[in-house]
Amino acid sequence: MTAISHRARAITAAAVTAVAVLLSCGLLAPHAHAVAERAISPGHTIRYITPGGASTCTLAFAFTARGHTYGVTAGHCVADAGGYVVDVISGYRGSVVSFDYDPTRRGNDFALIHFGQAPVAASLLGAAVDAVTAPAADRPICHTGVSSGTSCGQLSGQYGVAQYLTTRLNDVPGDSGGPVWTRYGIDDIAIVGIWLGSHIDHDGTTYGRFYPLDHALTQLRADTTAR
Repeated sequence: MTAISHRARAITAAAVTAVAVLLSCGLLAPHAHAVAERAISPGHTIRYITPGGASTCTLAFAFTARGHTYGVTAGHCVADAGGYVVDVISGYRGSVVSFDYDPTRRGNDFALIHFGQAPVAASLLGAAVDAVTAPAADRPICHTGVSSGTSCGQLSGQYGVAQYLTTRLNDVPGDSGGPVWTRYGIDDIAIVGIWLGSHIDHDGTTYGRFYPLDHALTQLRADTTAR
């Protein structure tokens, strides 16, 4: 069972194009770390606040479209209804536009958050985020989470409907929703996915799981025309 809004389904691919334009403009400032602390940025701690309590996740990606700021995280981070999101580092508050979460943990798992007109820092770990790409089997792949920090390993293969498995990437509660990335060029970063957690295979082997970010953006097609 999934829960993606009709509004998100109805929007054209313009928002995904806007993301590509945004990244190509090179929003990274010289003092990237300081800028990221004052803006919505990949790798930030987010708290989902509901009447029943609060949970912690990590933000995978952030972008602007038509003057509004959006963040992407895992769908299971916001699956409880009636909540709102706070970017802990910058202090900005956001609302959930739409999400899709397959409770079998083999399918879609992504969410779109609207942060109003908050500033965005297209950087992660002090490096510019210059591309959103599909996973590459021949490159080391890394993950950044608010609980475990950054770890790197390898892509293992596809899992379920559209997810991917990894080896040697750490997973601690709170890491969910964070950026899965690889190096792009010499100094920059390409975000390839949204961290979902761990998967234990039938033989006892533990893998990491992520959902490809480009697939999530295509399906979400951020609702910018109605704002």
